[in-house]
Amino acid sequence: AGNFGMGVGQFFFAQTYELLDGHTAVLIVPVVVLTLLVLFVKAPLTQPQSTEKITLKIIGTFFQSKPLRGLYFVQVANQTVLWSTVFLLPDFLVSRGYDHWICYGGGHFVLLLGATLICIPVSYLSDKITPAKTQIVSFIATIVLYYLFIITTVMPIAHLFTLLFVLGGLLGSMTPLSLALANQVAGNNRGMVSAFLMGLVWIVSEGIGIGLSGTIADLFDTDKPAKALACLGGFLFVGTYFSYSLLPSESEKEKVTVSE
Repeated sequence: AGNFGMGVGQFFFAQTYELLDGHTAVLIVPVVVLTLLVLFVKAPLTQPQSTEKITLKIIGTFFQSKPLRGLYFVQVANQTVLWSTVFLLPDFLVSRGYDHWICYGGGHFVLLLGATLICIPVSYLSDKITPAKTQIVSFIATIVLYYLFIITTVMPIAHLFTLLFVLGGLLGSMTPLSLALANQVAGNNRGMVSAFLMGLVWIVSEGIGIGLSGTIADLFDTDKPAKALACLGGFLFVGTYFSYSLLPSESEKEKVTVSE
């Protein structure tokens, strides 16, 4: 649902910007409404609230665990590429001469739609060959499709959307695979696993993926977004390395227990 919302978001913002001649302050209205609903609408609890705590001590313990540390770097590498692709995709599509609606929302929507849907069949695959092996296969396939996307100057819209859909799906599937592996290691701290491999990852990866991609693009005189994406694709090789390090059964069976 989150990926679908992000996918719709860019298209919705672009349309609002054009229809209202740049006056996008109206978009604060749904934010205010949602905030009020969260604050004042009390939903009945169907199960006891968790007493699990999230502390710096637990974060330190997680970093001391080889598999959890490896999964953290897998996530940072993968999400950095995802965020940089999301950030540079409009400029990249414009440079390739695609239609306005594809550049400003359509391509982004298809990329995130893939991230929404493909994680389901990937999850079934991980049940067959283990999440660690599925991650490696996903990284290798992502590298091939990612650079194919970059080096292809122009392609039919159907081919473009198919490529973006699969590429987004592979990038988006890495998080549930990482969470599955981490919960095998630290199943007694599921809330902390999510904070460690999602929140703590996104803080870093968004900064690198968005900030660094723009900086790298400015280093080039021509075809800036494509060359920046090509450079940032190096993170995919880093992610593949750390995924490979998770393969030994000893690492997958290592357990982390944290007590306050």
